[in-house]
Amino acid sequence: AGPYFTYKANKNRIALILGFIIFIATICTLSRYVWKIEFNGNQFYSEETMLEFLSENQITIGSKASSINEETLETLIRKEFEEIIWVSVSLNGTRLTVDIKENDTKPLSENEVKPRDIIASKDGTIQSIYVRTGTALVKPGDKVKAGDVLVASKVSCTNESMEDKKIIYTPADADILIETTNEYNDKINRNYEERVYTGEVIEQTIIRIADKLIEIPKKKCEFKHYDVVVDYASPFGKQYEYCYRYYREYEIIEKSYSDSQLNAILEENLLKYINKLEENSIQILDKSVKIDIIGFKGVASGSIRQLEPAIYYQDPIIIEEIIEEK
Repeated sequence: AGPYFTYKANKNRIALILGFIIFIATICTLSRYVWKIEFNGNQFYSEETMLEFLSENQITIGSKASSINEETLETLIRKEFEEIIWVSVSLNGTRLTVDIKENDTKPLSENEVKPRDIIASKDGTIQSIYVRTGTALVKPGDKVKAGDVLVASKVSCTNESMEDKKIIYTPADADILIETTNEYNDKINRNYEERVYTGEVIEQTIIRIADKLIEIPKKKCEFKHYDVVVDYASPFGKQYEYCYRYYREYEIIEKSYSDSQLNAILEENLLKYINKLEENSIQILDKSVKIDIIGFKGVASGSIRQLEPAIYYQDPIIIEEIIEEK
């Protein structure tokens, strides 16, 4: 049989192999781009508003995944949206996920008229209070306990003779700063385990077509210690999915921190804690934290005095009261 007859006999098989290669190449190319953007936890800001902001920063469906820096995007979102107090951006395969926590203590809009009291969320001392609506029950310098009502929704309305006419309930609204003291405790064990990666990696490509899974290559991982990293993507909908699975081998090495290393780690943890408070608009007035190295661990303990809007809202107990004019 000559080349012509060999080609004729394997013509269909060659087309199948070529088609599979093109399919894999297409999937690999599409996996480098963002095909889905999800938002979780946003109530105050609509999804359309968030998508418009991302678009202004050159992030849209079809953007190249390698051009997106998660930390930079988190910083931009916090600066742009005042009511967002925490945000986490993660890029998994072709999916960009933005998890958001908004400020629960934001003022009610003009259309919201549900009565509410303002309550202290922590023990402390009132440093300042400015009431827009409601009745102030405390003043600067007053010491309060968690759960105390600071501004009541109950308001007395009077007539021209300054006599009580009736009681109404309104959404209490105020700017309140409370000086609080929080205990700080942190400890680090001297002995620890460190993962040292050997550089050995087993890579698999997994393709799902409907209910059928195809593993390439189909091989069992024989590493004793390993991480599994999955780069997931689904550019073709629910019927076609694929992912890259990586088994990364590592060894466990027993190590110990020196006294100076323990001290440095505890100081860094304290700095991160304070920075996180300041990101949430909490002003640090004073800190008294001591670091001790005790045997097989390092301990940081003390207190942090801070100024914050330590309040939350609750529904009032409404009692209908009407006082007739004399």
